[in-house]
Amino acid sequence: MRAYDRGEEEKVRLLRMVREWTHAGLLDSSQHEVLERDLRVDLRRTGLMLRLGLALFTSLVVAAAAGLVVVFFDISGDAALALTCGLGGVISLVAADRLAVRFRFYRHGVEEALAVAACVCVALSAVLATKSALGFPHESTAIVLALLVGAACSWFVYLRFGFQYAAIGSLVCLAVTPLQWSIEPFLARSLCVAVFACGFAAADTAGRGASNGVAADDAVVVRAAAFAGAYLAANLYLTHAIAGGMSPLVGGWFRWTTYAAIWMLPVAGLWRGIREKERWLLDAGAAALLLTLVSNKPYLGLVQRPWDPILLGGLLLGIAIVLRRWLAHGADGQRRGFTAVQILASDRDLLRVVAMASAVTDIRPELPANHPSDSAFQGGRSGGGGGGAGF
Repeated sequence: MRAYDRGEEEKVRLLRMVREWTHAGLLDSSQHEVLERDLRVDLRRTGLMLRLGLALFTSLVVAAAAGLVVVFFDISGDAALALTCGLGGVISLVAADRLAVRFRFYRHGVEEALAVAACVCVALSAVLATKSALGFPHESTAIVLALLVGAACSWFVYLRFGFQYAAIGSLVCLAVTPLQWSIEPFLARSLCVAVFACGFAAADTAGRGASNGVAADDAVVVRAAAFAGAYLAANLYLTHAIAGGMSPLVGGWFRWTTYAAIWMLPVAGLWRGIREKERWLLDAGAAALLLTLVSNKPYLGLVQRPWDPILLGGLLLGIAIVLRRWLAHGADGQRRGFTAVQILASDRDLLRVVAMASAVTDIRPELPANHPSDSAFQGGRSGGGGGGAGF
């Protein structure tokens, strides 16, 4: 079922750790050479930036090819479009599989984009085919069907290729499905949180029973994603702001229940992350606590002031300074295995991704066009020869 051998994936994981440890000075060059020789595999890999670039380029090529086929053959109608999308999904999945099995692409960006495109095409094909055969009385029915088919396809992609984000996508599709049902908003949100909680429990069980490091790493990432999803579903005002006001605000007892939940969840996530030394869950818990501070005033109905972000930034800066000094004054600059020193290269990779995102995002305000100032004589009349102001 798996496109890659578990032993090869384990070697890739260990080799990545060896390179990080060598770059951090925990291993010397001779140890690195010996370990790298023992962990060498024939999988074709690339760096993070090139991987993202190849994935983006492949996505554009797939979208352009799909549009060209539809326009060139003048395809119209739900049935014809469903068949086209289905064939496109199959072709994309087969191409991704061939690249992984025959050409040994591993996290190369190209096969990843093809696999994701296959999920999108198959989900769209299922919606169009069902709409052509039965018709949909409501638009929400089509969305639910797309989410369910997308969840199944994403799970298949995870089982076949081992993409962690495919497992997360499958969980997200299942969790947001109740939000499309014609039920009470509080019940829909409760079901959404329950699905994420079940995903967290399943990932926790799978991680404890994992027979190799790759499966254990997958469980850690999915567990953190499930925690983040449960928090976002519980935070009424945050999801209301993200959805642009489309997400309903539920009042009464449910509002105060979620208010208590958005304070307890970050504490629980931080406690679990610190106890188990799970970096992903620790980061998710810290981010959730920050979002709780941001959401506190809207929940309590307090007036938001322009200086609130300044106060929050000062508070976070003070906490960071105190925490860094506390860790630095421990034995060997660490306390119970936690240190403020940047050791691993993965931290720098994350910073490079954030820097790239900030570089390509243009957030400059739109400035008004420059117009010449009105002349003091505009609109007046000249007394010479009947000439007007525009003379």
